[in-house]
Amino acid sequence: MPFVALSTAEKTEAHIRKRFKEWFDESGQTQKEAGAAIEWEQQTVSCYFRGEQQIDFMRAITWCEHFHHTIEELLEKSPRTKPQNPKLQKWINIFNSQSEEKQDQLLALGPVLAGKAKKATKGRRA
Repeated sequence: MPFVALSTAEKTEAHIRKRFKEWFDESGQTQKEAGAAIEWEQQTVSCYFRGEQQIDFMRAITWCEHFHHTIEELLEKSPRTKPQNPKLQKWINIFNSQSEEKQDQLLALGPVLAGKAKKATKGRRA
């Protein structure tokens, strides 16, 4: 099933809050940065994660988009698996925190950096 079949609204809210907290932690953003995406102050984000604030549907959709996830992923039983390599996850978080223009620049640099890394590796093996 693509969603969590929970028996109460409280369980559904807790599941959604937990998933947003996971995505927030993975993003490396501040509460102020994450809150700005849904027009919440840092204090409201803090209250939400403590269970003292509810999120409306439109903000939930916006936060899914902000964290680069879908509503379906928000409601899944198990979270997406994280990359095995923590260094890769760090790069993913850095990439996702950049503007679209910066992401394009980073993608353009990829082949150049990979070529330099390959040359450096060959030099060490010799």
